[in-house]
Amino acid sequence: MRQASGAALWQGALLCACALVAVTIVAEVSLHLTIWGGLHVRSTTEQPFLDRITDASAQPALRTGDIVDLRRLSPQQRFAWRYHDAAVGERLTLPLRRDGTPRTVAIVATKAQYFGRPFFSLASWPYWLAVAGYFWLTFFAALIAWRRPDSAEARVLTLLLLTTVSGTVLVNWHAAIPALDDGLYVLGAVLGTIASAFLAVYAMLFAPASNVRRLFAWLSYLSVGIACAIVIVGAVGLWTLTIDPGGKLLSGKPAQIVYNFLPFLFPLVCTLIAIAETRGGERTRIAWATGSLSVLYGAYCVAEIAIIFFPSIDVGAAFLIANVAIFIAPLGLTYALLRRHLLDLAFVLNRAAIFATVSLIVVGLFVLFEWALGTYLARASHATNVAFSGTLALLLGLSVHYIHGRVEHVIDNLFFRKRHRDEQALRALATEAPYFTDVNALMQETIRALQAYADASSVTPVIGDGDGRFAGAEGDPAIEALRTSRKPIHLHHVGSRLAGEFAFPMVSRGRLMGALLLGRKRSGDSYAPDESDAIRHVAYGIGAALDLTARAPS
Repeated sequence: MRQASGAALWQGALLCACALVAVTIVAEVSLHLTIWGGLHVRSTTEQPFLDRITDASAQPALRTGDIVDLRRLSPQQRFAWRYHDAAVGERLTLPLRRDGTPRTVAIVATKAQYFGRPFFSLASWPYWLAVAGYFWLTFFAALIAWRRPDSAEARVLTLLLLTTVSGTVLVNWHAAIPALDDGLYVLGAVLGTIASAFLAVYAMLFAPASNVRRLFAWLSYLSVGIACAIVIVGAVGLWTLTIDPGGKLLSGKPAQIVYNFLPFLFPLVCTLIAIAETRGGERTRIAWATGSLSVLYGAYCVAEIAIIFFPSIDVGAAFLIANVAIFIAPLGLTYALLRRHLLDLAFVLNRAAIFATVSLIVVGLFVLFEWALGTYLARASHATNVAFSGTLALLLGLSVHYIHGRVEHVIDNLFFRKRHRDEQALRALATEAPYFTDVNALMQETIRALQAYADASSVTPVIGDGDGRFAGAEGDPAIEALRTSRKPIHLHHVGSRLAGEFAFPMVSRGRLMGALLLGRKRSGDSYAPDESDAIRHVAYGIGAALDLTARAPS
């Protein structure tokens, strides 16, 4: 009960987070296309809080070589200058030195552009490609959170996708409110960095983990912590004039490597080691779940190395790599969904078909009855019409549960009949198992049924001697885990030497009588939750049969 409640809480929280991220993407794009302006000036920081202008072609009042004194600006103005954050038409008065003479110059923010090109143009296609990738990744995060809230792997993968998207979007947030933008910039940079840690966390969920993988996981967490500290210290320093984030300490090559490169490199290596160390279905799952994300992280590494060691490189080319990678990242997840059945597509289609049909029936009935009542009550008063409409809506609302049940039954029988028949056959075997008097016959029937109805590639029963000992498996971590939890376990997660992917306990009167070891499905699909539950009951039925046989008089 607690597990179900916890899964429901996770599901609600993650789906709300997905909705918030989707709204943030829409808001960020809207701000870019409407109020966001740009100063379009390039500069370098030669001394703390003193910027030398290197390209002033977009601002006629400025000259190349002017020194802007950020110390004489307000915190909001400093942020607006450094991050080009201003509304279209907003004026910014800059205190500067030109040829050694102090003066003030007013500049005006013009329409923001994507590297000199309007956002609404074919030349800005990388930007829109990235936006499509943001929505695509958020959709997958919502789908995973909705389908598998009880799985730690699914929860971590959802958080990984959400922090990857939200971090990138918030860093690019420009609402022309410097205090808000500065705070969201810091939040986005921290979330985007934490996403790297989630990739390492995901890689560490697959056991057993070698010391090398643990080392790179801890290096990932350490690099993420240092990178977050650099972001926070830089923002506070710029706001309070205590440390310049554009100086050598926080923006030199060592700091750029620590902040922009290592947090991507270490989790990527950790993931590759996890793929190399796992086997069977686990290797397939982690490879398809993280493969495209690893391409994204690899692209980030290449782009950052180019920017750090080749500062004269076209920054637009680096952004092009990152934006294309953002769009490519969901491709592997899509393939895994459609071809590798990473998320049990049949269930998703089932729920979508039921929801659409119920909605169509309810809305159709409401429109039909409204039309009929409107014709019948054409001469009735407004109050009478409102009363009848309210009653109709109430009746339809109360009947939604009944309509949902009938629609679900019809759709299941039309499109998912085999799946339900297979599940019913397994549950029937679970009910009949305790009445078998011949254990060998029961085992043969169980193997046949699991291969036929669950598509298991292998079924291996492990039976105890009645005194809690298991020949050939005594002391195995899987047996010890089954004795403790009495719940199905993943054999690779506990470092078992037994053959197969999953172990289902045969339990009777609180005692472990044996275990059913199942290999992965022949189709490569995952075992669905309802299917796993039916297999668990089969194992329990066999446990009851073994217990009755052991207690029967010889």
